[in-house]
Amino acid sequence: MKKAFIILVLVLISMTSIAKREPPKQVDPLEYKGIIYQTLPWAAENGTNQNGGFIQVIEKDTNKVLWQLQVYKTKYLSTMERDVQDVFITGLKIDKNNEMLLVQSEDDLMHKVSLVSRRVIGVKLNT
Repeated sequence: MKKAFIILVLVLISMTSIAKREPPKQVDPLEYKGIIYQTLPWAAENGTNQNGGFIQVIEKDTNKVLWQLQVYKTKYLSTMERDVQDVFITGLKIDKNNEMLLVQSEDDLMHKVSLVSRRVIGVKLNT
């Protein structure tokens, strides 16, 4: 009886650890023309109930937040734990020729954000 209980506990522990994911990797802020572009990975930081998908733009000299943008939305399924469905930003790059912020996400998509209009203007599969 004791052995069966121990096995049951071990199975339950292993099942809960499977559903959890690693925290997102740190994405270093990016500076361009005196402006800092950074990710806001946690819902508590971005003011929504979605983890991942947000950027914040800050004036370097004053540390003033200029704007924030939800780059993409994550569709959560009720049949799965939310944390395993989160899609985080994995990289930021500036396309100087087109004044774009390129936002790489965990699902291998590259989102193009216009630095002029502050809108997402395109998405492509990152190959």
